[in-house]
Amino acid sequence: MDDFIIEYTNENIREILDNKEKYYLEKIKLPNIYINNINIGWKSYPLIDKYDGTFFHLASKGYKDQDLSCCPNLVIQCPKIFDYNPMMSDDYNDNQKRAICPHKIQCMNHLENFFNNDDLLIWSRRETTKKGKRTRIKILDRNNKYIVILEVKPNGTILFWTGYPIDFNYKIKKFENEYNKYINQGGETYHTYYK
Repeated sequence: MDDFIIEYTNENIREILDNKEKYYLEKIKLPNIYINNINIGWKSYPLIDKYDGTFFHLASKGYKDQDLSCCPNLVIQCPKIFDYNPMMSDDYNDNQKRAICPHKIQCMNHLENFFNNDDLLIWSRRETTKKGKRTRIKILDRNNKYIVILEVKPNGTILFWTGYPIDFNYKIKKFENEYNKYINQGGETYHTYYK
């Protein structure tokens, strides 16, 4: 199926996801990605209707955001809810529910060779999440307007957590300011590569 399909329908969404998952497994979820000589691991669970949880996170957005435009170029129209939306079931509480997003599906292509880009802005920060304090590494590709989030586990393991398109310039500016503050405070320098 052509990756640049504009129309995402109830009839073709599962086929689109199946094809994009194959692409994700072959071109994105690679075992040889490193950041500062640490191999980046992949969070796979939970499985959601056979899909890797990280893949599904990359292809969906919080359902409460459905009224917000995630498609500023208006090329892809995101419907409110597809009939196939496994994370909209009663198995998930309101804070976990996510809906399939065609815009995020298409933007997943930015992850191919993402870590070979010499122009990435990379910084880390401690953040408070629902599960407590975590160290997150943020990797911003300003040219493609895409950000990747890694999580540093207490044992030093680094996992690919999520990624998403940044659809508005003010958000890019916010991340640039966060990066500049980190660098000005003497934060660690990061580099990524494929081995």
